[in-house]
Amino acid sequence: MGASLLLANEFAQVKIELDTSGNGPRLRIEDLKTGHIGYLDALELESLAWATKGELAPLLDPAASRWRAVSAGAMDEIADPESADASGKPVRNA
Repeated sequence: MGASLLLANEFAQVKIELDTSGNGPRLRIEDLKTGHIGYLDALELESLAWATKGELAPLLDPAASRWRAVSAGAMDEIADPESADASGKPVRNA
């Protein structure tokens, strides 16, 4: 991985890097508060660029998943942090 970029404000702290270890380049995003890591490829980034504020609003509500998952230790139960059901909720181990 190359150089990293740190972004922070009063609500979040993330480290962003370009990951080239997969089938193609993708953005690696690490939540510095929890250590959770996610990846976005070019199509996902383009979709973010076109998304309206209203479409992004549900993703910006930490009470929807992040706070509950971290406080309950549920992040350990996520089978694949990149996988989710149709509603966007993480798929968990059985």
